[in-house]
Amino acid sequence: MANGERRMNSLVAALLLWADGDTSEEQQFVDDVWDPPSHGLKRSRSLRRLEELEDALDEEEEEEATRRRRRRWRLLLLLGMTSNVPRNAPTAWIKWLDPQWTSFWQMVWVHGDERGWTDEDWHDNFRMSRGSFMLLCSQLKPCAIMNRAATNMRQPIPFEKRVAVAVWRLANRCCTFRQIRTQFGLGRKTASQCFWEFVWAICSLRDKYIRFPKTAPELRQLIAEFKARSGGYPLAVAAMDGSDFLVPAPALYDRDYQNRKFNSSIKMLSMSDARTRFLACDVREAGSVPDHDAWNRSSLKTGLEKLQGLLWELAEELGTAGQKQLVPAHIINDHIFPHRPFTQQNFPNPTGRRPGETEWMTVYSGCFDRARIPAENSYGYTKGRWRICGGVLPVTPSRRSGETSEAAHTRWHRRCCDVILACCILHNFCIDTGDLPYKQWYVQEDHELRGPPPPNPLGNQADDLTLARLHRQAIGDHLNGYHEDHMTH
Repeated sequence: MANGERRMNSLVAALLLWADGDTSEEQQFVDDVWDPPSHGLKRSRSLRRLEELEDALDEEEEEEATRRRRRRWRLLLLLGMTSNVPRNAPTAWIKWLDPQWTSFWQMVWVHGDERGWTDEDWHDNFRMSRGSFMLLCSQLKPCAIMNRAATNMRQPIPFEKRVAVAVWRLANRCCTFRQIRTQFGLGRKTASQCFWEFVWAICSLRDKYIRFPKTAPELRQLIAEFKARSGGYPLAVAAMDGSDFLVPAPALYDRDYQNRKFNSSIKMLSMSDARTRFLACDVREAGSVPDHDAWNRSSLKTGLEKLQGLLWELAEELGTAGQKQLVPAHIINDHIFPHRPFTQQNFPNPTGRRPGETEWMTVYSGCFDRARIPAENSYGYTKGRWRICGGVLPVTPSRRSGETSEAAHTRWHRRCCDVILACCILHNFCIDTGDLPYKQWYVQEDHELRGPPPPNPLGNQADDLTLARLHRQAIGDHLNGYHEDHMTH
């Protein structure tokens, strides 16, 4: 029994010595315990040696704890000393900045008036005037995502500079974050963060700048604007159209985004007023989705169904004597959308004289086209002013660490839709501030949404189609009489 205890004590002592790192003493002690000399090794000597080793280990642990406490105190002392440094003092983390990299923004914002930087220069570079830019900054100030607090370590990037970085990227198609680094003196990651924070802040203002009127006086104002623009077309409250925005689709989902021309795109449906402002937008469907399916799943259709009662309140009797029809206020659209009482459309191939074409059809087609052109102009001016939408959106698909391919695809798709929606909101913002787009900015639409018409309706929808055609004939008779009266006078 004593021999077993001796061996156990020697094993513990060997482990303690191994932790201490003294291998030579460990070997000697183990040899003495397991192979004692001729005069013998007493048990008390082993225990005394073991106690000495334990005391040495305790002292080493206390020294290590003392060293850790001293390191913490030195760090706290360093942080306390930096709190007294002036906020405008140069710091080590901006040492790499080249003064030439910030000269452009300093010239534009700080010394713009002295250097002769006019509104023309602002329009050429930022697609808006300096007054519109300052008003945009004031609108974004309350957004929490755009606010940054000053700390003892450094000052945040100026608010106007972060907004300018995002507007510059939206207004220039081929602008990369590497170019922004040389223009504004920011790193690529910082510029990317400023851009996406601006996009998300603009999207939060959607309900303020993209809103469909829901009261009778507002709808009557829209009807009067369309009537003045088209030359007499009655009861039109909005013009509806769609467009494709090209995107760099992921290789795994490329077929899902190919449109009729085999280009990867995201489909957008919208309603516009006579001033080319967007009244409603729906940006979510991929380019391969058929047009009528995109319409049936869109928020535009749901919102129009909720307004049917109000649109009937604005109805008027139109047509010739004895053939009058009660026509409600409606949306004018293209043949890719259904033809219903609340979504009126033109005749197929209205241009030119056709066999059997009457005078009222010709008058109706001309007025209808003039009333519907604002919907196309909305896309043309948006893509021309914010040129990031004029080509392939520079939103590269990426996959984060530990992220599935489905989650990465969903995040990429949402970001593409946010950029498109932000450009539409900025388009309305500039029109509301009186900053109208230049004619040379207009981008001619190639009408990639000009697909086949929707399938022939059945049941109640067929009755709605017949009623819509009667309304169209009544509007044509009304326009024919309207133009005859104006020609005689």
